[in-house]
Amino acid sequence: MNEEKQNNSLQRFTVDQENYLDWLALPHSLRIPKTKQEYADLLKLSRMALWKWEQTSGFDEERRQRIKRWQKESTPEIIDKLKEKAMTGDVSAIRVWIEWVEGLDNKLRIEHTGKISIESVKEWLKTDAEQQ
Repeated sequence: MNEEKQNNSLQRFTVDQENYLDWLALPHSLRIPKTKQEYADLLKLSRMALWKWEQTSGFDEERRQRIKRWQKESTPEIIDKLKEKAMTGDVSAIRVWIEWVEGLDNKLRIEHTGKISIESVKEWLKTDAEQQ
């Protein structure tokens, strides 16, 4: 199904538009050229031409889908950082970790005295990791 969706996208946009969509999906820090004007200059187009592409039916939705696909590649690193933060005793990180790993409802209320034993959390996370 993803291939079909991707093929539809390829038929709907020109090669230059496809490349522009890929460029737009990148974080600003990774974009080369850095600005839309520079991108337009590279293709020998006006900035208005890029704006018109952006107004094309389905363009914005395709841009959002590409951003999501690109960002998903970062998920393993984010999860690793979340686990590291949870292991330090950060209550918010622990809550997100438990919700994500255990699949608990995000409406769950955790009652506590405000004192958490870091050792007990580390032990719980270690035991949980060993069970997986």
